[in-house]
Amino acid sequence: MKTLKRLLLSLFVLLFVMRLSAQEIAPETTGDSDPSHKIGVALGLKLSTFGPGVEITTNILRTLHLRVGGSYFAYNLDVDSEFLGVMGSNEFKTGAISLIANWQVAKGFFFAGGALYNMFENKAVGTPKNGFQLGIMEVSPEQVGELSISLKPGNTISPYIGIGLGRTISRNGVVSFALELGGVYHGNPEIGIEATGMLAPTASPEQTLLIEQALNSFQFLPMVNFQLSFRLF
Repeated sequence: MKTLKRLLLSLFVLLFVMRLSAQEIAPETTGDSDPSHKIGVALGLKLSTFGPGVEITTNILRTLHLRVGGSYFAYNLDVDSEFLGVMGSNEFKTGAISLIANWQVAKGFFFAGGALYNMFENKAVGTPKNGFQLGIMEVSPEQVGELSISLKPGNTISPYIGIGLGRTISRNGVVSFALELGGVYHGNPEIGIEATGMLAPTASPEQTLLIEQALNSFQFLPMVNFQLSFRLF
């Protein structure tokens, strides 16, 4: 999280410098005193498929907005199920650092496109709670072994395209809202399997390939983003 904060602070400084530079040339390029033509910067609070986050938006042109943001969410779940006879854990992490451009085609409608640094990762680890009888032998949970399965996107840099209602930076006010729907292409998911004991054959390259092939159709992740933005200047 500290790295993300430093990155967002650096990006904010960069956009501020871009704003000052753009203001110097704005009168020559636009020739319009309409407030919607003025270069500005907004800070947005967002809740998306990749978790909660923040975003900085600047309107480089009247209808072209540049957005830089980050989001992050992590959750660890311990599992101890008598019904399934399994205990273990699941570590879930999602997040993204995004660079997106908006084309505001109408007052409350825009197209969006860009790329995300995709930080999605899920890892599940499980081991049996009890052993079992195999003939005259009793097999302990330790002998059965432990199974670990991880899932990551195939493309860490994931292209994005979407459409939205509202604005990520207000034209001449302070507060603006935006609801965005789109899709992120993350490629073929990567599966990692590790196993010990009697479960070790489950982690063979052949088994891993079969699971990856079964997941090849899930190359797109739906993206939903709701954003509340405050224009700073």
